[in-house]
Formats: sequence, structure tokens, C-alpha cells
Amino acid sequence: MFFPQREHLQTPDNLGLEYRDIELSTADGTQLHAWLSEAPETADQGLFILGQSIGASLMLHGAILHLNNPKLCGLVSDAAFTRYRTMVRHVAKQSWLTWPLQYPVSWSVPGTYDPLDALPQLNTLPILFFHSRDDQIIPFANLDTLVTAHSGPHQRVASQGRHTATFNQNNQHKNNQNENRQILLDFLAENTCSATQLKPL
Repeated sequence: MFFPQREHLQTPDNLGLEYRDIELSTADGTQLHAWLSEAPETADQGLFILGQSIGASLMLHGAILHLNNPKLCGLVSDAAFTRYRTMVRHVAKQSWLTWPLQYPVSWSVPGTYDPLDALPQLNTLPILFFHSRDDQIIPFANLDTLVTAHSGPHQRVASQGRHTATFNQNNQHKNNQNENRQILLDFLAENTCSATQLKPL
């Protein structure tokens, strides 16, 4: 279901960002590599979490662990899916070799971290939902299902372009990507909060 590319298409220094390589160990001993680009320190700066694809799906569920953090102002979800089992079946249906396995394999995937189950608990957080109509990886229909499940303040944006190219200016939908960037900046500005003064929803 997840096929990461071996080569890096972009690095933070290509964008003029300072960063450092870090190594992480998960609770089960898995070793992860990450880039850490720290924001400039300011007095009580609000926090937003942006995730794309499987990262957005994990972010939507993981955010319920941080609802008591007064600095958490909102979430930005780009191309998230609703349930892991549903995505496994979707991927398995793409090939005649794996088509017969779609249900047996999906039943082996736990539904513990499904984004759809987490959204009702996130009703106090504003969420900006992006999804491309042209997405060939995660079906566009996931967008409306996720938006419907979130009863809190939210914004729905149907974008254009390939999977997770929402903010990428190097493709055929450059004008759309510029608009998406502005929508993101407006969302951050309108929903900013801090530890000392939370913006009412």
C-alpha cells in the first residue's frame, strides 16, 4: 500500500531551509530517518499539523492525543483516506493477480487508527481538507466522507493535479497550486491561537 521512492525529489536546502538529519526509534524498535527544520522561536506561537496521503491519515488519528494542547490551532489534511482496510482493497483491485486477495488481506489489517473514527473527536479543531479530483492513488470520494464525519469548523478544497501535488508549483496546474498555497496561508492566519489567548471557534 505504501511505495516510497528511493531517490529524494526535493530536499529542504533546495528550498532555502535549514535542517538537520535525525534518526528516530519507534516503540517497536523500527528505525526511522527524518529531517528536522525548526521554526524560529516566538512568544506562544500556535501550532498547525499538515499531513499528506498516509501522513494525513495518520495525522488525523494521532491528533486526538493532543486535543488538550492549547497551542494546537488546527489541522491540514491533504489526500487522506478514510480507512486502512478500504485502501488495501482499493490497491488490491488494481491488478488481476491481487484482486482475489482484496478481502482476505484487508481483514488482516487492524482498523485501530482509521481516520474516519477519529474525526468526531476532533470537532473542536478547525480542519482544512485538500484532495485532488485527479488523484490516481487515493480516490477523490474519500474527501467528502471525511468532511462529513467532521462536525467542527472545516474547509473543503477540491484541487487539481497528481497525488500530493497540492502545493507543488512544478506541474501543469501551477495556477491551482498557487491558489492552494494562498488558501493554506489564509487558513493559518484565520485560525491562529496561542497558549495564552485561544481564538473562539
